[in-house]
Amino acid sequence: MNAWIEEHADEQLELLKTLAAIPSPSHDEGRRVDFLLNWLQGIGIENAYADEAKNVIVPFAGPDAEGITIYTAHTDIVQPDTVPLPVVQEGDLLKAPGVGDDTANVVGILMLLKYIQEKGLQPKEPVLFVLNSCEEGLGNLKGIRQIMKDFGDRTKEHISF
Repeated sequence: MNAWIEEHADEQLELLKTLAAIPSPSHDEGRRVDFLLNWLQGIGIENAYADEAKNVIVPFAGPDAEGITIYTAHTDIVQPDTVPLPVVQEGDLLKAPGVGDDTANVVGILMLLKYIQEKGLQPKEPVLFVLNSCEEGLGNLKGIRQIMKDFGDRTKEHISF
């Protein structure tokens, strides 16, 4: 896997820059949701979907699965901007609103999903990857509240990046 990560480092950085430039204030994550769903479909993940709270969900679990592990990173940022956001790279440093909280983790999950897809892997236990909405400030954890409403009673653990 380390070799794969190194081979895809430039792609990961470009994906981070692209995603960081897409405005995504709490309750207005639609632009990122559209980008994420298109990107996932572009790598062959056809079962990704957005729920009513604008969470992007990639299930590796059947509709009645029990003991689900949920991995999440949030798509919203604090800035209220609705125009493309500035992204500046200075050497190894990338500066953009929300890039470290939590856009870089969203990209980490996306690249993991790409690895799983390319290698034809299937988790041995039920897993959901969730790029959740409304984590910041006035979002009041709307996305995670929806995930817990839909999957909470069947969840074994939840790991948030």
